[in-house]
Amino acid sequence: MRIGFFVYEYPPQLVGGLGTYAEYITHQFVDIGHDVSVFTLNNNGLKTHEIMQGVEVHRPQIADASNIWPFFVVDDLKKWGTNIKLFNDIFIYNILSATKFINELINKEGYNFDVVCCHDWLSSIAGLVIKNETKIPVVFHVHSTEWGRSDGPGSEVVSHLENAMAQNSDKIITVSHAMQEDLAKHGWPSSKISVVWNGVDPERYNPVNVQKQDIAAIRQKYGIPDDWNMLLFVGRLTWVKSVRNLLQAMPLVLKEYPNTKLVILGKGEEQSDIAETAERLNIKANVVTDLISSQKTNEFSITQPQTYAFSPQSTSHSELSV
Repeated sequence: MRIGFFVYEYPPQLVGGLGTYAEYITHQFVDIGHDVSVFTLNNNGLKTHEIMQGVEVHRPQIADASNIWPFFVVDDLKKWGTNIKLFNDIFIYNILSATKFINELINKEGYNFDVVCCHDWLSSIAGLVIKNETKIPVVFHVHSTEWGRSDGPGSEVVSHLENAMAQNSDKIITVSHAMQEDLAKHGWPSSKISVVWNGVDPERYNPVNVQKQDIAAIRQKYGIPDDWNMLLFVGRLTWVKSVRNLLQAMPLVLKEYPNTKLVILGKGEEQSDIAETAERLNIKANVVTDLISSQKTNEFSITQPQTYAFSPQSTSHSELSV
């Protein structure tokens, strides 16, 4: 098959887990014989077209029109304040990508796409344009929703885009049965929704492949003695990941296993909250926070017998997004 793949982030430009997922799945598509054309955001002067490990990557160069939006946008967008630049980038990336996809790749170069996949609301505008202009089946791959991310209604504009893409797409894919049920409860067409779990590379996370000196170096870096337990969290520091729940459980853990240290790797809006919570719970000495980028968290793939990786499942929303 020839696949059109629209995703907001793609290496080397990573924001969260979506870009990592996109990198892995597109390479797997190529490995099993499919042709993949990725359309992604370009706001760092990256190449506008290149082949990366067999994947064709398009990054139309965007422009800043954020000071124009307030002239005609709805009140909801006006509330975004300085974040209107984010919406500007997303909107222009979508329009330029859909235009290039239709007018250049299909009409000019004769590409014959079998399917298009758009990931989250961040690429939904492109999906809607492609539905308007072509007969290519469009799949809406939903990793999270506005109501789930914001723990409330969130942005009306984003919610409208999500719903429009859900109603107009030919198929909806999501990442868990919990989220499938949640989408249906919010009025999305249940007959369209299928679950496809995110995969992992078992070789990358195989303890057999980890060198002892690498384990020792990591434990030394974070000040963890050989006979201590190391708890590890890797991910964005945002409320939906429930990092605070892990912190709040630490006093109970330390009561039974005092020689334990929690290492938190990632960046996000909860950075200061995590530091304050650790101090308030008097567990600061047993918590290490390393504010590393998504690229670095992706590279951090060490596993060891006394390291335990937690995937927080203590709230419904933590099950509903990736």
